[in-house]
Amino acid sequence: MFEMKFPLDMIWFNSGRQAVFFERNLPPCGPTVCQVFTPPGKAMYVLEVNAGFIAAHQISLGDKFNFLIFASPMA
Repeated sequence: MFEMKFPLDMIWFNSGRQAVFFERNLPPCGPTVCQVFTPPGKAMYVLEVNAGFIAAHQISLGDKFNFLIFASPMA
């Protein structure tokens, strides 16, 4: 990710919210070049998390995720 200062793990999900691909410990972009990562198959969502998240949470392909949406209360 452009201007990211630390490595990331990326998890791709299909329309059923199942993990279909992931990349671990991706380095930040260089000063002029940002590497592109794409899953080998169809995916609908991607989640970028701190490097080490996949290992720490023992995430495997096929794991299903629930997406939670939180709304901020109006001030």
